[in-house]
Amino acid sequence: RLEGFFLALATLAFAQLFSVVLLQGGEVTGGPQGLSGYPTPDLFGIKLEGRAYTVVISIVFLSTLAILLLIDRSWFGRACRAVRDNSATAAAMGVNVFRIKVAAFTLTSTLAGVAGVSYAFVDNYLSPIVFGLEPMFLLLFMIIIGGTGRHVGAIIGAILLFLAPEVLEEWVGRHYLLFFGILVVGTILFQPNGLIGMWETLWNRRNRRVIPR
Repeated sequence: RLEGFFLALATLAFAQLFSVVLLQGGEVTGGPQGLSGYPTPDLFGIKLEGRAYTVVISIVFLSTLAILLLIDRSWFGRACRAVRDNSATAAAMGVNVFRIKVAAFTLTSTLAGVAGVSYAFVDNYLSPIVFGLEPMFLLLFMIIIGGTGRHVGAIIGAILLFLAPEVLEEWVGRHYLLFFGILVVGTILFQPNGLIGMWETLWNRRNRRVIPR
Protein backbone atom coordinates (compact mmCIF):
# COMPACT_ATOMS: atom_id res chain seq x y z
CA ARG A 1 0.00 0.00 0.00
CA LEU A 2 2.96 2.31 0.56
CA GLU A 3 4.83 3.93 -2.29
CA GLY A 4 7.49 6.51 -2.99
CA PHE A 5 8.89 8.35 0.01
CA PHE A 6 6.72 6.48 2.52
CA LEU A 7 7.85 3.09 1.22
CA ALA A 8 11.46 4.22 1.60
CA LEU A 9 10.81 5.30 5.19
CA ALA A 10 9.05 2.03 6.04
CA THR A 11 11.92 0.01 4.55
CA LEU A 12 14.45 2.07 6.50
CA ALA A 13 12.48 1.61 9.73
CA PHE A 14 12.27 -2.15 9.19
CA ALA A 15 16.03 -2.31 8.60
CA GLN A 16 16.64 -0.44 11.86
CA LEU A 17 14.32 -2.82 13.68
CA PHE A 18 16.33 -5.72 12.28
CA SER A 19 19.53 -4.05 13.50
CA VAL A 20 18.09 -3.80 17.03
CA VAL A 21 17.15 -7.49 16.92
CA LEU A 22 20.74 -8.35 15.95
CA LEU A 23 22.14 -6.23 18.78
CA GLN A 24 19.86 -7.81 21.37
CA GLY A 25 20.00 -11.35 20.02
CA GLY A 26 22.59 -12.63 22.47
CA GLU A 27 24.36 -15.84 21.47
CA VAL A 28 22.08 -16.38 18.48
CA THR A 29 23.19 -13.23 16.63
CA GLY A 30 26.41 -12.50 18.52
CA GLY A 31 25.06 -9.27 19.98
CA PRO A 32 27.21 -6.13 19.55
CA GLN A 33 30.25 -8.33 18.77
CA GLY A 34 28.55 -9.82 15.72
CA LEU A 35 29.11 -13.24 14.20
CA SER A 36 32.48 -14.68 13.24
CA GLY A 37 34.27 -17.95 12.75
CA TYR A 38 31.73 -19.53 10.41
CA PRO A 39 33.27 -21.87 7.80
CA THR A 40 34.49 -20.55 4.48
CA PRO A 41 32.34 -21.83 1.58
CA ASP A 42 33.84 -24.14 -1.01
CA LEU A 43 32.97 -24.90 -4.63
CA PHE A 44 33.84 -28.32 -6.06
CA GLY A 45 36.37 -28.80 -3.27
CA ILE A 46 38.00 -25.38 -3.78
CA LYS A 47 37.99 -23.06 -0.77
CA LEU A 48 36.49 -19.74 -1.79
CA GLU A 49 38.97 -17.36 -0.23
CA GLY A 50 41.47 -14.82 -1.48
CA ARG A 51 41.67 -14.68 -5.27
CA ALA A 52 39.19 -17.53 -5.73
CA TYR A 53 36.53 -15.62 -3.83
CA THR A 54 37.29 -12.44 -5.79
CA VAL A 55 36.73 -14.36 -9.03
CA VAL A 56 33.42 -15.76 -7.75
CA ILE A 57 32.22 -12.32 -6.64
CA SER A 58 33.18 -10.87 -10.04
CA ILE A 59 31.21 -13.61 -11.82
CA VAL A 60 28.19 -13.01 -9.56
CA PHE A 61 28.40 -9.26 -10.22
CA LEU A 62 28.63 -9.62 -14.00
CA SER A 63 25.85 -12.23 -14.05
CA THR A 64 23.60 -9.97 -11.97
CA LEU A 65 24.30 -7.02 -14.26
CA ALA A 66 23.51 -9.13 -17.34
CA ILE A 67 20.23 -10.33 -15.81
CA LEU A 68 19.24 -6.77 -14.90
CA LEU A 69 19.97 -5.58 -18.44
CA LEU A 70 17.81 -8.37 -19.86
CA ILE A 71 15.01 -7.53 -17.43
CA ASP A 72 15.32 -3.85 -18.28
CA ARG A 73 14.64 -4.61 -21.96
CA SER A 74 11.82 -7.06 -21.27
CA TRP A 75 8.09 -6.49 -20.84
CA PHE A 76 8.57 -6.59 -17.07
CA GLY A 77 11.18 -3.83 -17.24
CA ARG A 78 8.92 -1.64 -19.34
CA ALA A 79 6.05 -2.29 -16.93
CA CYS A 80 8.24 -1.28 -13.99
CA ARG A 81 9.16 1.99 -15.67
CA ALA A 82 5.51 2.66 -16.51
CA VAL A 83 4.48 2.09 -12.88
CA ARG A 84 7.35 4.27 -11.67
CA ASP A 85 6.47 7.16 -13.96
CA ASN A 86 2.69 7.06 -13.59
CA SER A 87 0.94 4.16 -11.89
CA ALA A 88 -2.55 5.37 -12.88
CA THR A 89 -1.65 5.46 -16.57
CA ALA A 90 0.04 2.06 -16.30
CA ALA A 91 -3.10 0.58 -14.71
CA ALA A 92 -5.23 2.07 -17.49
CA MET A 93 -2.99 0.30 -20.02
CA GLY A 94 -3.65 -3.07 -18.38
CA VAL A 95 -0.62 -3.33 -16.11
CA ASN A 96 -1.27 -5.00 -12.76
CA VAL A 97 0.38 -2.31 -10.65
CA PHE A 98 0.25 -4.25 -7.37
CA ARG A 99 1.88 -7.37 -8.82
CA ILE A 100 4.57 -5.35 -10.57
CA LYS A 101 5.43 -3.51 -7.35
CA VAL A 102 5.58 -6.74 -5.34
CA ALA A 103 7.69 -8.47 -8.00
CA ALA A 104 10.10 -5.52 -8.27
CA PHE A 105 10.45 -5.23 -4.50
CA THR A 106 11.02 -8.99 -4.19
CA LEU A 107 13.62 -8.98 -6.96
CA THR A 108 15.60 -6.08 -5.52
CA SER A 109 15.39 -7.54 -2.00
CA THR A 110 16.74 -10.85 -3.32
CA LEU A 111 19.67 -9.10 -4.99
CA ALA A 112 20.36 -7.19 -1.76
CA GLY A 113 20.30 -10.51 0.11
CA VAL A 114 22.81 -12.04 -2.32
CA ALA A 115 25.07 -9.01 -1.83
CA GLY A 116 24.78 -9.35 1.95
CA VAL A 117 25.67 -13.05 1.92
CA SER A 118 28.63 -12.34 -0.38
CA TYR A 119 29.85 -9.57 1.92
CA ALA A 120 29.60 -11.82 4.99
CA PHE A 121 32.33 -14.10 3.65
CA VAL A 122 34.80 -11.34 2.77
CA ASP A 123 36.27 -11.27 6.30
CA ASN A 124 34.21 -14.13 7.78
CA TYR A 125 32.74 -11.58 10.15
CA LEU A 126 29.37 -9.87 10.25
CA SER A 127 28.62 -6.96 12.57
CA PRO A 128 25.28 -5.26 13.34
CA ILE A 129 26.98 -1.99 12.39
CA VAL A 130 26.64 -3.08 8.76
CA PHE A 131 22.87 -2.67 9.12
CA GLY A 132 23.13 0.81 10.66
CA LEU A 133 22.04 4.12 9.17
CA GLU A 134 25.45 5.11 7.81
CA PRO A 135 25.83 2.19 5.34
CA MET A 136 22.23 2.58 4.18
CA PHE A 137 22.64 6.29 3.54
CA LEU A 138 25.86 5.57 1.63
CA LEU A 139 23.94 3.15 -0.60
CA LEU A 140 21.37 5.87 -1.23
CA PHE A 141 24.13 8.39 -1.98
CA MET A 142 25.58 6.03 -4.60
CA ILE A 143 22.33 6.03 -6.55
CA ILE A 144 21.76 9.79 -6.27
CA ILE A 145 25.30 10.78 -7.27
CA GLY A 146 25.72 8.16 -10.01
CA GLY A 147 22.28 8.65 -11.51
CA THR A 148 18.91 7.06 -10.80
CA GLY A 149 17.36 4.66 -13.29
CA ARG A 150 20.72 3.76 -14.84
CA HIS A 151 22.80 0.66 -14.09
CA VAL A 152 26.04 2.41 -15.04
CA GLY A 153 25.17 5.29 -12.74
CA ALA A 154 24.87 2.95 -9.76
CA ILE A 155 28.25 1.40 -10.58
CA ILE A 156 29.95 4.79 -10.92
CA GLY A 157 28.35 6.01 -7.70
CA ALA A 158 29.53 2.89 -5.85
CA ILE A 159 33.10 3.23 -7.11
CA LEU A 160 33.20 6.93 -6.25
CA LEU A 161 31.81 6.56 -2.73
CA PHE A 162 34.04 3.61 -1.88
CA LEU A 163 37.23 5.24 -3.12
CA ALA A 164 36.51 8.76 -1.86
CA PRO A 165 36.74 7.89 1.87
CA GLU A 166 40.26 6.53 1.35
CA VAL A 167 41.29 9.93 -0.01
CA LEU A 168 39.14 12.27 2.07
CA GLU A 169 39.66 10.59 5.44
CA GLU A 170 43.33 11.61 5.41
CA TRP A 171 42.29 15.26 5.10
CA VAL A 172 39.07 15.60 7.09
CA GLY A 173 38.88 12.37 9.14
CA ARG A 174 35.39 11.06 9.82
CA HIS A 175 33.94 14.35 8.58
CA TYR A 176 34.04 12.95 5.03
CA LEU A 177 30.36 12.09 5.51
CA LEU A 178 29.68 15.84 5.69
CA PHE A 179 31.34 16.17 2.30
CA PHE A 180 29.10 13.41 0.95
CA GLY A 181 26.05 15.20 2.33
CA ILE A 182 27.01 18.45 0.61
CA LEU A 183 27.69 16.55 -2.62
CA VAL A 184 24.31 14.81 -2.49
CA VAL A 185 22.41 18.05 -1.78
CA GLY A 186 24.27 19.77 -4.63
CA THR A 187 23.47 16.87 -6.97
CA ILE A 188 19.76 16.96 -6.08
CA LEU A 189 19.56 20.75 -6.55
CA PHE A 190 21.70 21.23 -9.64
CA GLN A 191 21.99 17.84 -11.35
CA PRO A 192 19.04 15.59 -10.36
CA ASN A 193 20.01 12.94 -12.92
CA GLY A 194 23.45 12.43 -11.35
CA LEU A 195 26.82 12.14 -13.05
CA ILE A 196 25.45 9.99 -15.87
CA GLY A 197 22.72 12.55 -16.51
CA MET A 198 25.31 15.33 -16.60
CA TRP A 199 27.43 13.34 -19.06
CA GLU A 200 24.41 12.71 -21.31
CA THR A 201 23.53 16.42 -21.26
CA LEU A 202 27.06 17.45 -22.22
CA TRP A 203 27.20 14.76 -24.92
CA ASN A 204 23.90 15.89 -26.44
CA ARG A 205 25.05 19.52 -26.47
CA ARG A 206 28.24 18.50 -28.21
CA ASN A 207 26.31 16.54 -30.85
CA ARG A 208 24.01 19.49 -31.50
CA ARG A 209 27.04 21.68 -32.15
CA VAL A 210 28.64 19.13 -34.47
CA ILE A 211 25.52 18.45 -36.58
CA PRO A 212 25.41 21.04 -39.40
CA ARG A 213 22.27 23.12 -39.80
